[in-house]
Amino acid sequence: MMPVRSVLPMLAYAAVQLVWATQIGHATPLLRSVGILDADIPRIWLAAPLMGICVQPVVGLWSDSASCCGGRLGRRRPFMIAGAVCTVISMNVFANSPRAPGSELCKFIAIASFWMLDGSINMIQGPLRALLADTVPPAEQPMANALFATGNGLGKTIGYGLGSASMLVHHNSDNHGGYALLFGAASVIFTTLISVSLCFMREMPVSDASDATDLEAREDSSSDLKESSRTRIFRILTSLVQDPAWPYLLRAGAVQTATYFAWYGTFIFWTDWSGSEVFGGNADASPGSPERHLFDRGVRIANLGLCLMGAMSMALSTVFPFILRICGVRWTWTFCELVLASVLLGSWYVPLGSATAVLVASTLLSIPLSSTFTIPWSIVTLSLENSPNKGAFTSLFNLCQCVPQVLVSLISPALIRAHDGHVHSVLLLGGAGALLGTLLIPFLASRALVNELFGEPSSSKRQ
Repeated sequence: MMPVRSVLPMLAYAAVQLVWATQIGHATPLLRSVGILDADIPRIWLAAPLMGICVQPVVGLWSDSASCCGGRLGRRRPFMIAGAVCTVISMNVFANSPRAPGSELCKFIAIASFWMLDGSINMIQGPLRALLADTVPPAEQPMANALFATGNGLGKTIGYGLGSASMLVHHNSDNHGGYALLFGAASVIFTTLISVSLCFMREMPVSDASDATDLEAREDSSSDLKESSRTRIFRILTSLVQDPAWPYLLRAGAVQTATYFAWYGTFIFWTDWSGSEVFGGNADASPGSPERHLFDRGVRIANLGLCLMGAMSMALSTVFPFILRICGVRWTWTFCELVLASVLLGSWYVPLGSATAVLVASTLLSIPLSSTFTIPWSIVTLSLENSPNKGAFTSLFNLCQCVPQVLVSLISPALIRAHDGHVHSVLLLGGAGALLGTLLIPFLASRALVNELFGEPSSSKRQ
């Protein structure tokens, strides 16, 4: 039986993924309902990577400091509590922003609350990964990361499941219709999961941690009034580059960058693609019109498919450590990346109005989803066993997911316009990114690296 110390962070991660799933499933249709065009949507979705780039490294470095929030709550939990409060507020403001297409005030409220929501989630997510590295022994790290992937599946199952329920997403002609009940229900479940996790999680006291000496030394150095800000930044960066974990982060990060180039376009446009291109609906049509009905039906079908993706991913994550032992890390990782590429490139051939095709394609995404949240993060956390920079490294690794998101957000508007407004062009671009990730794995995830971290004897594994 897995120790409670690994299960509680998983519940918090499930809460975070629940919010992401609710946002991914309905943020684009909601933004379209206030008059924002498809080609402009990626610019607004820049919030996710930019907040990840700005918020997570700062919070990670700050929470690594023993002098920062080192009391009863520990180093990580104060940031998670603040992020949770802001998440609930911004979710409900976003869902209840006025629906008056063309109104600049309505657009401002929707966009501002959307950006605040992304910043709040990142404030939780960074310390949570660092907390896992802090509290779980190295021998349990692969299983703990598999539990995180399970939490990812659980959160997505709940979030997309809520989004697929027509009773929670009711569009009408008033200015506040459509999403308040959905986001309200999601915020209640989020609050429950994150509260249980935060109340019962126990952080290792800084004085007892194996890296306490390094933390105290770093505190003394940073408190030196004679040291300039530039010198402190250079010293921190130098310590990261010289850390033994640095090469592992670079290798896993290169593959994760290519993978997230594929995932982010999917996150933004999967439901919009289903509603507009598979079912032939129109997000700009009036509520109750045949075109709007088709669009809403396509969005619900896509959310149902993503719910199945989350449920299947949750099931796969529980057996993923055993699959890795049987098939080997490199073979499993390569296969999962190839599935992601195939699904996205195959989106071009989905028949018009085929709910079955959308559901099957969505469910197949569970395979690469499980590997994305298990293998690269296991490489990073296993390499951090003796590192005093756990918060900084987990936040830096998140940049490997944020940078490709920025690129997708900047490239997508021109790509959509070049293809007459068809969003499947972004999915095809993501498929190319996943193919690149597939090719990188054999070169970057070397046999020596895999054996060193996962303890796989090369004579008995297919690497």
